[in-house]
Amino acid sequence: METIHGFQQLTASEKERIHRAVLRILAEIGVKIESNRILDRLVDFGADVNRTTQVARFPQALIERFIGESEPAAERVAEPRVECSVGIYIGKYLNPRTNQFEDWTEDRMASYVKTAKAMPNVTGIGTLGCPVPAPHRIHPLHVKYLCWKLGIDMDQGIQSLELCPFIEEFHGLRAEALGMPLKESMRGTMFLISPLKLAATDAEQFLYFAERGYPCSISNMTTLGGSGPITLAGALAQHLAEDIFCNILQRLYYGTRTLNFLCSILPLDMRRAAYCYGRPENAVANLLHGQMARFYGAQHVGQTGLADAKQPGSEAAAQKMLTVIPSLLYFNAATINAGLLSGDEVCSPIQLIIDDELADALNRLGRRESFDDEHLAFETIRAVGAGGGFIGADHTAAHVRTALWKAPLFSHSGFHFWQSKDGTSLEDRARRRWEEIMAGPDPAPGMDEATEQKVKALLDRALKTLERT
Repeated sequence: METIHGFQQLTASEKERIHRAVLRILAEIGVKIESNRILDRLVDFGADVNRTTQVARFPQALIERFIGESEPAAERVAEPRVECSVGIYIGKYLNPRTNQFEDWTEDRMASYVKTAKAMPNVTGIGTLGCPVPAPHRIHPLHVKYLCWKLGIDMDQGIQSLELCPFIEEFHGLRAEALGMPLKESMRGTMFLISPLKLAATDAEQFLYFAERGYPCSISNMTTLGGSGPITLAGALAQHLAEDIFCNILQRLYYGTRTLNFLCSILPLDMRRAAYCYGRPENAVANLLHGQMARFYGAQHVGQTGLADAKQPGSEAAAQKMLTVIPSLLYFNAATINAGLLSGDEVCSPIQLIIDDELADALNRLGRRESFDDEHLAFETIRAVGAGGGFIGADHTAAHVRTALWKAPLFSHSGFHFWQSKDGTSLEDRARRRWEEIMAGPDPAPGMDEATEQKVKALLDRALKTLERT
């Protein structure tokens, strides 16, 4: 049953209008796919394919049948939950010691991972692209080596067809070392070139994985007024059409029966052509997209918890909460992209620590209260009586550690106490926490020395091979 809220609630007729627009996009405009092999599969699926333009159009009845034959996605857990996901991107590292935007090094990347692993609400640490200096032609391979070495989620970027055999060999080494099947280690991901196009290079990379049985997902990104219409309604319809196309490929090549939609609909700053991540439109797009995902019985993942702010602090926190809280209220789940600033251009250990505290506070907000006799505390209220106090009550002592949220960083004292005893800002307290983490033991490495030598030899061989081509 869908919860009714006071804002951005789609009516049944609005959902139907959006759905009809999606069907028309797929049937009348279609998707350009620069791969004859994929077009062949789509012909068998029932699409109308123009070989000259390489455009596949999908009759409305075909899409209706595809959706109707899909299995409904599993419901998310009932208790609201905010998680922190830590991403490391090509960009800058905001050094807490110097407050300078610095280029990534392997040591800085390791210290950032160390900070993330110390945060209790962080559920995943990963990368997108190779942030540290490395030969350009083996970037996708080098970053996978760093992920394994640092013990974080494996980067799933492909980027280069010529590197795919070496990526496969790398994952063979990893699967052997970790005792897992190769198909569980080797995974790829890529994005459509929106609007409505799967480019030749991406198609070939997808086929390399799919035809060998390695999982590879294709997602989409839409910018308002850039790669999609400037109106949210138009961008949503186009984005949903691309969602459905991506799911068609997953069913044709992997037999996936559920629908999985990822919402990445961003405003485009029209004066500077910059992506914007901390605007109200991001939150509205997530709410609309999530409701349509429910309409289709699809799993919805929204892009939440990002900021355009360039420095850690109140602006960044406010922008992240602008997208996190509405998604949490509507869908019982949201993610904070902890530590990221300026979209994904800057990684800040201080913001990472602040974001983890924000997630902890929101999870207390979503925690279900108990209303049993013990928590209703009638006997304690009677024992204290009218005009009494509860500070010294046994009931208070029994529940004080669980009833009240602990604020490690947020201010929790009166002004005069703070002024005389502390006087620090939130950023100061987060920096102090970071210093404590840095002084502590390092996490265990993800690979042993012998395995690292094998991987380095593979990187060297891959670079020499590619340089000869």
